[in-house]
Amino acid sequence: MSKSVLLIRADASAQIGWGHVLRCLALAQAWREAGGDVIFVCAQLPEILEARLRQENEFIRLKCAVGSLDDALQTQKMANENGAKWVICDGYRFHGTYLAALKNQFALLVVDDFSGADLGAADALLNPNAGATHSDYARLGERSLILAGQNYALLRREFRLKSRAPKPISEKVERVLVLMGGTDARQLTPRVLNFLQAQKFRGEVVVLGGQDWKNVAQFDFSWQCVRAENDVPQWMDWCDLAIATAGSATWELACCGVPTILSIVADNQIELACWCEENRVALSAREIDETWEARLQKAWETLSCSDVRLQFSTKAMAAIDGQGAARIVQQLWPQSLGLRRATLADAQILWEWRNNAQTRAMSLQSEPLEWEPHWNWLRSSVENSQHAIWIVTRDLENVAVVRFHRQITAGKECASEATISVTLAPEFRGQGLSKTVIKTGCRAIFGLWPIQKIRAQIKTQNVASLRAFEACGFVCHTQKTSISEVQTLLLERSSCHSL
Repeated sequence: MSKSVLLIRADASAQIGWGHVLRCLALAQAWREAGGDVIFVCAQLPEILEARLRQENEFIRLKCAVGSLDDALQTQKMANENGAKWVICDGYRFHGTYLAALKNQFALLVVDDFSGADLGAADALLNPNAGATHSDYARLGERSLILAGQNYALLRREFRLKSRAPKPISEKVERVLVLMGGTDARQLTPRVLNFLQAQKFRGEVVVLGGQDWKNVAQFDFSWQCVRAENDVPQWMDWCDLAIATAGSATWELACCGVPTILSIVADNQIELACWCEENRVALSAREIDETWEARLQKAWETLSCSDVRLQFSTKAMAAIDGQGAARIVQQLWPQSLGLRRATLADAQILWEWRNNAQTRAMSLQSEPLEWEPHWNWLRSSVENSQHAIWIVTRDLENVAVVRFHRQITAGKECASEATISVTLAPEFRGQGLSKTVIKTGCRAIFGLWPIQKIRAQIKTQNVASLRAFEACGFVCHTQKTSISEVQTLLLERSSCHSL
């Protein structure tokens, strides 16, 4: 492999859950968008999750005892053979002896959840849990990079790049999302459904997870089980309230502004549930015991008030912006480019970039843009699921904006194609960034939308831009417009592997 390689060692099973692998998948996606390659190495993994990983990454399955010396040496060998820049270990069975045996010519990042384990071999430590601080790892000294706290929460691409528009709050709770983990080892879903029946709930329920619960009794409300993948944010946007375990989905729900009732099914979830309740991010029904339903009912009654749900929704979105994975990648790989969703706070800088004289000269719309039309356009666009407007960053600086738009024909999405537009910040022109910006945006949009091609329309006189798009695999077609002569360039999904 010629690209910068990230190797991830993590496992998932019914016993340990899917959280370690899913949060590492978020980091893998951000790494790939930045232009690198990712290898997942797993000894335990359900087939459905393996298929998910293989869609975007190289995958290797180990045949050894998890956390053994053989495990460490096999992982080390794969990292060396593939020229890994970083190796990431995420799992409770990767103890100090394992990490010391694994450490080699690559840099090592360990994902920790207040384990208290010997982490001396780590070059970097990531604890994305609420309340984690740099001082928790003072024992590692100044040698290690410490990334701690909810600002580093690992959310997958579909959350990191989604709209940051406030969640609409309905007057009544009519749509409930139930998330009891990928395997629901404690069989909590039937208890939640029975609880809703006891509350005389008559709306709609969606159970998001890996089981279908065919044998559960019928209820007086409409309900279905869904095995969602990339459309998880859509279900979170759909619901009025969620009932979930205090696991990896907690941050996803917060990022979407979903008023949520959390339950604790493992000791490592206690601190998260308490932090969420203390900071008004979510309510907690605490541990699962014989009085759990009573606490669940109290939280349900509290969130039945729309004003209270609005308060929790606002606090949740403020607590988690979804950019944790991008922040981590830029710490591990400082010169890489990252993406974040544009917000109304970016209106001024986008307006200035758009009205720059050189930008206007190369734009299909060359007239100066007044502030009010620009503001109205941005406000409608950031809330429109057919638009993706992303700020491209490097070393925490805004270097460009890349925009995508899907057409709607006769009320239906034209899912096969999106149009791209790229604008570099004036101060970053001439640095050879155009190709990297184009590739970063196209990798992300192909992962986010089920489109088959990307279209670019560029003035023929804009030779530098034409060359940049062609270097990224776009194929050129010429056409005339009433504005000027332009080139139409297309990139097929089948060609995106070369990005």
